[in-house]
Amino acid sequence: MPTYSSKANTKFLLQEVEITAALQGMEDDELYETGSSYSANALLYPDHEMTFVQKHLAYLKGRPQLDPQHYLANLRLRIKVRK
Repeated sequence: MPTYSSKANTKFLLQEVEITAALQGMEDDELYETGSSYSANALLYPDHEMTFVQKHLAYLKGRPQLDPQHYLANLRLRIKVRK
């Protein structure tokens, strides 16, 4: 298992805070379609609902090779409500 320096951990935590804020901003904005999703994991989600923010944070955490800023930009394009 790789070890991480506290500097790397601090950078990751700061990035996670920024990503969470960006996702929360999308969730709060009516211009984006950000409904919750079903989750079969009753231990983590007793009501079987995973919020938009939880879903995309979990996705990014599971794929550390992704560039979060690029992912967020593509996500904004994909979920924008078109009239």
